[in-house]
Amino acid sequence: MRLTPALAAAAINDSQFFTPQKHPLHNVCNQLCKICIGWHQDLGRSGQSFVKQVATLVEQILSALSNSQINYQAITDLLEQFETSLNARSEKLERRAIETEMGKLKTKHAKEFVAKALNEQLQSKQLPLSVQRLLQSSWYDSLQLIYLRHGSDSAQWSSMTELVDKLIWTLQPVEDQSEEHTQRLYKMIPQVTRQLRKNLFSIQHDAT
Repeated sequence: MRLTPALAAAAINDSQFFTPQKHPLHNVCNQLCKICIGWHQDLGRSGQSFVKQVATLVEQILSALSNSQINYQAITDLLEQFETSLNARSEKLERRAIETEMGKLKTKHAKEFVAKALNEQLQSKQLPLSVQRLLQSSWYDSLQLIYLRHGSDSAQWSSMTELVDKLIWTLQPVEDQSEEHTQRLYKMIPQVTRQLRKNLFSIQHDAT
């Protein structure tokens, strides 16, 4: 320990050093030990960075102790500043870890919700394989993004699900042979195609 010579000198020159909690160096050592609890260089990059910071701190303490008139309050302030900075960094890392986990949970829930909603729409419907692949890949991803950003009660979500309903309707076997039905079908097909392209392009652009 780099502070050992300073402690030895204090023990030789000051009889109060052996009285528990009497000498200012006791407080310095206690604070330093408190700061280091739970940290070691095996914690990866953060641990190695912490060890380097403590080494720099110890050098600053040794420099202060080398003065003929030792300012123990300045050393205490130095330790307190270091601890405050360390606590702020730890809190930031903790918040980031919590946000990451919350993000993972939200994404997992979104995948499950969208898959269920889409499966309900596709249930018992006859669709070309190419359309099934589109809905289960790019469209599925787009629905997740809409759900995460706006929720299932939003106008954006309703618009997307209604568009799928229209697409499915245009691809079902025709049972109604009336002219009205035929005209409606011919009118809806190009509308659905344009809306599909527009929505997919818009969402892909927003995601980049």
